[in-house]
Amino acid sequence: MQKPLHWVQAQIKGIRLLYEDSAVLAVYKPSGVLVHQTQGLKEPTLAGWVKKQTAQVASYPLYRLDRGTSGIVLFAKRKAFAQQLNEAPMQKIYMLAVRGRTPLSGVIEHPLLNRSETQKVPAQTRYRRVSDFQIGTQVFSWVLAWPKTGRVHQIRRHFKHISHPLVGDVKYGKGPINQLFRGQTGLNRLMLHARTLNFRHPETQKQIMLRANWDAEEQQALTRLAQ
Repeated sequence: MQKPLHWVQAQIKGIRLLYEDSAVLAVYKPSGVLVHQTQGLKEPTLAGWVKKQTAQVASYPLYRLDRGTSGIVLFAKRKAFAQQLNEAPMQKIYMLAVRGRTPLSGVIEHPLLNRSETQKVPAQTRYRRVSDFQIGTQVFSWVLAWPKTGRVHQIRRHFKHISHPLVGDVKYGKGPINQLFRGQTGLNRLMLHARTLNFRHPETQKQIMLRANWDAEEQQALTRLAQ
């Protein structure tokens, strides 16, 4: 017997409401969860959770995060609010772990194929190294990244381009590096996290800044790296 949707949605571990008012709501997406349904896949999604838990007739995610990425996803409660937010500046800051010691800061300007993979389009990512750490003889860096454009897999592809692939990235990364990190931390995920979101509220026009840390279990594992 198939269980009802509300029961299935309740099983998505780690989703939590971060902020809500009359116009928008922000939700923490754990790694491994889809934002909304993808063609050919039927499974619990973040959008489904929002619809059920907040009794929203309709909600509009303002951007996507890859399945493996965790962090803040912003939803508009009305189509008009979504249009306003899409037209206004919105800054997202990501935290990521990469192979090797990156420069202290930099700008990656490297064209990427568009979603239809028919042509290359401009793409820019600013970054700053926060710290580095070592597992055995292998050095890793913690990096903050500000993508100026929003191309598919932009951060992952840009850091691969400068030879500092993300940890846990099975598509653009390195298997031995991923295994080394997983063995030390127990974390089997893409180490990319949408940590901070800054946007102009569509009703009040005030600047709103939201921040979400890794979930508690992941944070404990990452804290042990610094010991």
